[in-house]
Amino acid sequence: HRLWQVGLALFALVNIGRGMLNNNVYLESNSWSSKEFRFSVDELQGGDQYAAAQLNQTVGGFGLLRHGCTLNLETLKILNQNDCTLQQPSNNSLAVVCESPVVMDGYFFIVGHGEKTMHPSKFTVQALNDDGTLELIGKARWRISDDGTPRLLEGGARRSYESGEVVKVDMRIPWMWAMGFGWAQCVYSVGCCIIAVRGVFNRFRRAANILAVSGLLTSICGFAGALQWLAEGWWQEFVFFFLFNLGIATFSMVVWHEKYMAAGIAILSIYLIVIDVVRNAVFLDLEGFLLNPPVIGALIMFWAIVITALRLVILRMSKRVVQQDKERYLSLWDAILSSTDFDLFVRLQDLTKRLPVRGGKARHYTPGAAMSGPIESAEFEASGSVVSRSSGGSLGSIPFSLPSHIDAQYSSMRSIALSNGFRKIGRFLKGSVKHNLIPLSSLDQLYVQAYCLQPILREKVQAWALPSNGMFLKRSTGSNTNREVPEFIRWSDAIREPELQSQIKWSEIKRVERSVQKITRAYGEDMSRLVDVTREAIVFESISDIEEALLAIEADPDVVVVRVKDRLDPVKSVEDTAGFRCCIINLHVLNYHSVRLGLERHVAEVQLLLRSFAEIKSELGHRRYVAFRNARAE
Repeated sequence: HRLWQVGLALFALVNIGRGMLNNNVYLESNSWSSKEFRFSVDELQGGDQYAAAQLNQTVGGFGLLRHGCTLNLETLKILNQNDCTLQQPSNNSLAVVCESPVVMDGYFFIVGHGEKTMHPSKFTVQALNDDGTLELIGKARWRISDDGTPRLLEGGARRSYESGEVVKVDMRIPWMWAMGFGWAQCVYSVGCCIIAVRGVFNRFRRAANILAVSGLLTSICGFAGALQWLAEGWWQEFVFFFLFNLGIATFSMVVWHEKYMAAGIAILSIYLIVIDVVRNAVFLDLEGFLLNPPVIGALIMFWAIVITALRLVILRMSKRVVQQDKERYLSLWDAILSSTDFDLFVRLQDLTKRLPVRGGKARHYTPGAAMSGPIESAEFEASGSVVSRSSGGSLGSIPFSLPSHIDAQYSSMRSIALSNGFRKIGRFLKGSVKHNLIPLSSLDQLYVQAYCLQPILREKVQAWALPSNGMFLKRSTGSNTNREVPEFIRWSDAIREPELQSQIKWSEIKRVERSVQKITRAYGEDMSRLVDVTREAIVFESISDIEEALLAIEADPDVVVVRVKDRLDPVKSVEDTAGFRCCIINLHVLNYHSVRLGLERHVAEVQLLLRSFAEIKSELGHRRYVAFRNARAE
């Protein structure tokens, strides 16, 4: 983070400096002061070199511009209090010569009355320096460079002239250049500065959004300049500015989601380099192409390479942190595979696929009042003693049926809401009932639901552990607090010896700090996708015991499974868990207590672990995994 802030601050300061410098260049604009300005014809439209006898047919006059206004000889005399004359210093040139220096920022010439082939194609404009040398300040082909100075190009004029036409060449910096190279840079850099300053105070929230807004404002400035380029007839500049700012705008919309920022920066850099190279190759000669490299795209690419390199280094270091644990997990898994009948894994996969996974998305919902609009609703109708979903309506919500014994026993019951902010969850009555499923958006509400559902879920895992020889972690007390291998209590033994139940260490509600991390890092601040706040774990001796537990869950009428992560599948990669394998089930619990408390939309998590894996999973190993997870921003 600190390295990112320093880089961002330096980038912002450099660009603010460039923007202010460019604005100053715009204010000063291009102007020259001299006693003599000379216009020379080098080549005609017909392709012939200039001949001395053709001057009156080629050029009928030459003069200066200031602020877009024509300065004729009489005007120059009034402004400078000296005489200015139009002279012919050579066979192919005309010159405005004055007694004292004259300031100009453009020039004009009058096309001669000869045939079009006699009209000028290549010409130059020079200013006389104090040391008597001539400085080249204009050519037939030129453009405003990125630093605001005129870049003189080889080649003739891009269009033909009419006889007697007055051709004006205003060499001042246009305001659209300032929009693209001055104001736009400052706007974007201010956004980068805001992000860097907020980072100093550890306020990283909305950094991507600030960068995106800054980019959009920058692109708006650029688009305005591009339109003006088009209106002025500089269509090549219009194409470049339009494509350039289109890339900035697209990048800004992409990085609105922070996880796409690194990829967006890399793609943007390549895009800008390509359009810059194409522009220079098409519109500039070789010299201009070499003097105008794609600096902006190259700088952004360097930034992208640095970010990517740092990311790869961090990922490599994070893998080293858990490398020892990963090797132990992989070695253990190889031993399990070699000692277990493969048909058992096939049956386990079939069972996880056969579980009643309904809806396809594991998300928390809170039932709300009847609404219209984008919120999709589910219709539930009572048919006998079973509440089933009607055939009409949208399939966007989680469709599940109330267990028959709940409907039969509590058909007249009205669900109640908790006093601190729960919405009414509807009425479970005979007849039809309508629910609008609203994704849960309050972390406080999520935790209230989790604390209420935790004892209900605990009763469920106890019921599933009994027929499947399931075990739970034993609490560390007294002399065994530093034991290397954790101990477990089989639930069937705890039923026979109730005093063992007090020694079981049940899973705790997920820490708020970790929940906030996960919501911001992985879920785009969507609270409803955090489905492991309420959790429990059951430990088993073998794969066959896990199969029995899944059968028990499948047969439980109070459970609706919404998602299964089967990491016990031999073909699935476990790189993101550093080799650790288990089976994770996300589910709803629908019994009298959960429905009465309005918890039927809360998603809980149950982990089914092998004892051999649970024994390796030490406290120190978990700390290493936390470091691995934090480095990967998960």
